[in-house]
Amino acid sequence: MKSLKLIGGNEYVLEDAEADYLQKLIYKGELKFVQLSNGDLINISSISRLGSLDKKAHWGGYPLNDDKTGFWRGGQFIHLEAENFNMVEYLEDPKYLAMLPIKLLK
Repeated sequence: MKSLKLIGGNEYVLEDAEADYLQKLIYKGELKFVQLSNGDLINISSISRLGSLDKKAHWGGYPLNDDKTGFWRGGQFIHLEAENFNMVEYLEDPKYLAMLPIKLLK
């Protein structure tokens, strides 16, 4: 799956085949509108980013805060100790769990 971000800030999740099709249109210099399966009509020239899904730092299954110093568990903020920083892993951002893939209506 790939992420499609527009200049206006909207973000969509696309299947790889759909993203590849859009990428070909961009490389060809096509300047047209494409309709998405959710009904949105987007201008190809308004695409700011088309690529892999964003990653977020996690430790022990918990997403870390933006400065990667700790995480929230059970209403408490847990600070990471220095020796635990090497166990940080980067996984797909949890925001994508709620987003269903969109299809292009060619």
